[in-house]
Amino acid sequence: MAYQVGEYPLPKAAVYVWIAQGKLCIRVPPADGHEKGHTVQLSLDKCGVEYNDSGTAPKATQQGWYAFLRLLHDRETSQQSARIGAPGAQTQWQMEQMLKAMAGTDRAAKQISPDGHHVASLAELGLDSL
Repeated sequence: MAYQVGEYPLPKAAVYVWIAQGKLCIRVPPADGHEKGHTVQLSLDKCGVEYNDSGTAPKATQQGWYAFLRLLHDRETSQQSARIGAPGAQTQWQMEQMLKAMAGTDRAAKQISPDGHHVASLAELGLDSL
Protein backbone atom coordinates (compact mmCIF):
# COMPACT_ATOMS: atom_id res chain seq x y z
CA MET A 1 0.00 0.00 0.00
CA ALA A 2 1.34 3.44 -0.95
CA TYR A 3 2.05 6.00 1.74
CA GLN A 4 -0.57 8.76 1.87
CA VAL A 5 0.27 12.35 2.82
CA GLY A 6 -0.79 13.07 6.39
CA GLU A 7 -0.61 9.48 7.60
CA TYR A 8 1.25 8.71 10.81
CA PRO A 9 3.64 7.33 11.87
CA LEU A 10 6.13 8.75 9.41
CA PRO A 11 7.51 6.30 6.87
CA LYS A 12 10.96 4.75 7.40
CA ALA A 13 12.32 6.94 4.61
CA ALA A 14 11.48 10.19 6.46
CA VAL A 15 14.28 12.61 7.40
CA TYR A 16 14.39 15.92 9.28
CA VAL A 17 15.34 19.00 7.26
CA TRP A 18 16.20 22.56 8.35
CA ILE A 19 18.39 25.54 7.45
CA ALA A 20 21.20 26.67 9.74
CA GLN A 21 24.24 28.89 9.18
CA GLY A 22 23.85 28.96 5.40
CA LYS A 23 23.45 25.21 5.09
CA LEU A 24 20.62 22.83 4.32
CA CYS A 25 20.82 20.27 7.13
CA ILE A 26 19.39 16.79 6.72
CA ARG A 27 19.11 14.58 9.79
CA VAL A 28 18.95 10.89 8.95
CA PRO A 29 17.46 8.98 11.90
CA PRO A 30 19.04 5.69 12.97
CA ALA A 31 18.14 2.67 10.89
CA ASP A 32 16.30 -0.22 12.50
CA GLY A 33 18.60 -1.97 14.95
CA HIS A 34 21.02 0.96 15.20
CA GLU A 35 21.33 3.59 17.92
CA LYS A 36 22.83 6.52 16.05
CA GLY A 37 21.65 8.57 13.13
CA HIS A 38 23.66 11.25 11.39
CA THR A 39 23.31 14.69 9.86
CA VAL A 40 24.57 15.83 6.48
CA GLN A 41 24.91 19.46 5.43
CA LEU A 42 24.73 21.00 1.97
CA SER A 43 25.80 24.57 1.35
CA LEU A 44 22.85 26.71 0.24
CA ASP A 45 25.16 27.91 -2.54
CA LYS A 46 24.64 24.44 -4.05
CA CYS A 47 20.85 24.66 -3.70
CA GLY A 48 20.09 27.45 -6.18
CA VAL A 49 16.97 27.77 -8.26
CA GLU A 50 17.26 28.11 -12.02
CA TYR A 51 14.88 30.50 -13.78
CA ASN A 52 12.95 29.98 -17.00
CA ASP A 53 14.25 31.35 -20.31
CA SER A 54 12.41 34.65 -19.89
CA GLY A 55 13.83 35.06 -16.38
CA THR A 56 10.42 35.76 -14.88
CA ALA A 57 10.03 32.78 -12.52
CA PRO A 58 11.71 29.56 -11.43
CA LYS A 59 11.49 26.80 -14.01
CA ALA A 60 8.34 24.75 -13.53
CA THR A 61 10.38 21.80 -12.30
CA GLN A 62 12.06 23.95 -9.62
CA GLN A 63 9.14 25.93 -8.23
CA GLY A 64 8.48 23.31 -5.56
CA TRP A 65 12.15 23.44 -4.51
CA TYR A 66 11.89 27.23 -4.22
CA ALA A 67 8.70 26.94 -2.10
CA PHE A 68 10.38 24.34 0.13
CA LEU A 69 13.45 26.53 0.72
CA ARG A 70 11.19 29.53 1.39
CA LEU A 71 9.26 27.55 4.03
CA LEU A 72 12.47 26.42 5.74
CA HIS A 73 13.85 29.94 5.70
CA ASP A 74 10.62 31.33 7.17
CA ARG A 75 10.76 28.74 9.95
CA GLU A 76 14.38 29.55 10.77
CA THR A 77 13.86 33.31 10.88
CA SER A 78 10.55 33.25 12.78
CA GLN A 79 10.79 34.81 16.23
CA GLN A 80 8.15 32.49 17.64
CA SER A 81 6.34 29.27 16.89
CA ALA A 82 4.38 29.84 13.73
CA ARG A 83 0.66 29.23 13.80
CA ILE A 84 -0.85 27.31 10.92
CA GLY A 85 -1.06 29.63 7.94
CA ALA A 86 1.73 31.97 9.10
CA PRO A 87 5.10 32.17 7.31
CA GLY A 88 6.97 29.00 8.19
CA ALA A 89 3.74 27.03 8.68
CA GLN A 90 2.04 27.57 5.34
CA THR A 91 -0.99 25.44 4.55
CA GLN A 92 -1.32 23.20 1.51
CA TRP A 93 -3.59 25.83 -0.09
CA GLN A 94 -1.03 28.61 0.54
CA MET A 95 1.76 26.56 -0.99
CA GLU A 96 -0.38 25.84 -4.05
CA GLN A 97 -1.20 29.55 -4.36
CA MET A 98 2.52 30.38 -4.15
CA LEU A 99 3.23 27.92 -6.98
CA LYS A 100 0.41 29.38 -9.10
CA ALA A 101 1.68 32.91 -8.47
CA MET A 102 5.22 31.93 -9.48
CA ALA A 103 3.92 30.41 -12.69
CA GLY A 104 2.16 33.65 -13.64
CA THR A 105 4.40 36.34 -12.17
CA ASP A 106 6.30 38.72 -14.40
CA ARG A 107 9.34 39.51 -12.30
CA ALA A 108 11.91 42.19 -12.98
CA ALA A 109 14.72 41.33 -15.35
CA LYS A 110 17.12 38.79 -13.90
CA GLN A 111 20.86 38.54 -14.26
CA ILE A 112 21.76 35.76 -16.67
CA SER A 113 24.68 33.45 -15.95
CA PRO A 114 27.38 32.88 -18.61
CA ASP A 115 25.65 29.72 -19.86
CA GLY A 116 22.49 31.71 -20.59
CA HIS A 117 20.39 30.36 -17.74
CA HIS A 118 19.51 32.39 -14.69
CA VAL A 119 20.38 30.84 -11.35
CA ALA A 120 18.71 32.48 -8.36
CA SER A 121 21.10 33.85 -5.80
CA LEU A 122 20.64 33.37 -2.08
CA ALA A 123 19.57 37.02 -1.86
CA GLU A 124 16.78 36.42 -4.37
CA LEU A 125 15.61 33.47 -2.33
CA GLY A 126 15.70 35.60 0.80
CA LEU A 127 18.33 33.29 2.22
CA ASP A 128 21.40 35.54 2.07
CA SER A 129 21.20 36.49 5.74
CA LEU A 130 21.84 32.95 6.96
